[in-house]
Amino acid sequence: MKNLNSVLKNYQKQLTGKRVLLMAVLLSVNFGYSQFTSEYTYQDLLRDGKFETIKGNNWAYATDDDICCDLLPQYYSWHFGGGRYGINGLGMCLRSSGGGLMELWVPGVIKAQNKDTKNATWDNISIWADGYASYIQSNGDDNGMFISSNTGNKISLGDSNDDVTINSKKLILKNNAGGDNLAQVAINTDTPTDGVALTVGGKTWMRGELRVASSNPIGQHDNFKVLVGNEKTDLISYGDENGMFISSDLGNKVTLGDSNDEVAINAKKLILDYGEANDLAQVAINAGNPVNKVALTVGGKVYIGESKNIETHPEIGEDLEKDCSLFVEKQILASDLNIIPKPHWKDAVFENDYKKMDLSALEGYVKENKHLPGIVSEKEVKEKGYKIHVFNEGLLQNVEELLLHIIDQNKKIEELNKRIKALEK
Repeated sequence: MKNLNSVLKNYQKQLTGKRVLLMAVLLSVNFGYSQFTSEYTYQDLLRDGKFETIKGNNWAYATDDDICCDLLPQYYSWHFGGGRYGINGLGMCLRSSGGGLMELWVPGVIKAQNKDTKNATWDNISIWADGYASYIQSNGDDNGMFISSNTGNKISLGDSNDDVTINSKKLILKNNAGGDNLAQVAINTDTPTDGVALTVGGKTWMRGELRVASSNPIGQHDNFKVLVGNEKTDLISYGDENGMFISSDLGNKVTLGDSNDEVAINAKKLILDYGEANDLAQVAINAGNPVNKVALTVGGKVYIGESKNIETHPEIGEDLEKDCSLFVEKQILASDLNIIPKPHWKDAVFENDYKKMDLSALEGYVKENKHLPGIVSEKEVKEKGYKIHVFNEGLLQNVEELLLHIIDQNKKIEELNKRIKALEK
């Protein structure tokens, strides 16, 4: 220790306090190496401070880059190795790299060992480089290796120029504080969202399956998965009869597809139910909003049938297609049928100033046209069909006029009966 103190004093003017301390620690730790056969020992090296350099078979110590190791310059250096002084035979080097910085070079492996279990091969950390990569390896037990900040600050791996790869059998992120504390991960954002384990600022790309289970799963059915195949993407629920809910907590729209997509729902049953008494699940097709108190609002033509298009029915002319909104291939079954209010009907037949067609004129019309007045002909029905309201109006008009003719005929018959009885007397 006297020799060490002597050297430190002799070179105090040349070296900064930090350099002296590092050299002293390194020399003290490696004091056992002084037993190697060489021209000099550590004691020889430290005995006389006037030497600017001392070299041996296994040593090199210098305070001037002009004297020791041309391949390892800069101010001063302390070397240990079996290949004399060249860098290829370097065993260990402590030197100044300029600017007040110190470098420790070890071409090999640096190991940090637990002082209480020095003989345990697993109880150490190794640092080395193999010409292709650099390694920091823990040989600890299942507790592994801890990299932490005692002040609670950030720990950074790599910088903006690096690709950081984590090759691990298992990657576990856990907040050891326990309770409801989460290990929070933020990608492309500096601040994780409160109460959220993963916050991603940008698009997320994943290869394989994404499975989401309940907080207390009781089986495989209690989760759903997102699966992407070569031809399609599947969103599959393994829930019970309650199924899977896709909803907005804010009561906003939930959109499937966009204006470029065809959305197909292949379901055994498609149930649209609001779930509240006296309230309707309202559906709007080609309409911005459903009509009030109506379950289905369609802004456009509706076709019901197996042919799937109007063109398969050549009997439907352009006029009918233009005027109609609902096309039904087969019959319509209903307990009743209501017609919305119309601006006109044929009750005017019973007005005093109404002039009905007399029976002789009616006879002539029927003989000529082969149908009643105001009723579509067979030819029109075959070509264009007919409108229920118009047909009912014409039929009603004929019935009402025929009723008036019957009333008139009845009056005439009664008058004739009176005359016959008068003549019989």
